[in-house]
Amino acid sequence: MINDPTLLFDVITGDESIVYAYDPETKLHLRNGRVLGHQDPKKARMQKSKLKTMLICFFDQEGIVHREFVTPGMTVIADFYCDVLRMLRENVRRKKPLYSCKRGVL
Repeated sequence: MINDPTLLFDVITGDESIVYAYDPETKLHLRNGRVLGHQDPKKARMQKSKLKTMLICFFDQEGIVHREFVTPGMTVIADFYCDVLRMLRENVRRKKPLYSCKRGVL
């Protein structure tokens, strides 16, 4: 790293996280349910949705390079993750052509 201080600019890292679904209709119905002369409807207490999925996200110092939502109920196995990594490689080749040429790894 001492010989190449820009090395960390080429690092792409990833992480998995569970994300919960958001229902935008709920907020829309609250906004449209107003009646003249009446108080605004009260919002229900915010709580986590029962619908959740896994998000696999890869990013570099500039932001997200590739993201993949796992279908709810699906088990992430090696074949699935290999497909995700292939899609990541294609995104890197498309978005960062200099990266793949400079490092010669893709």
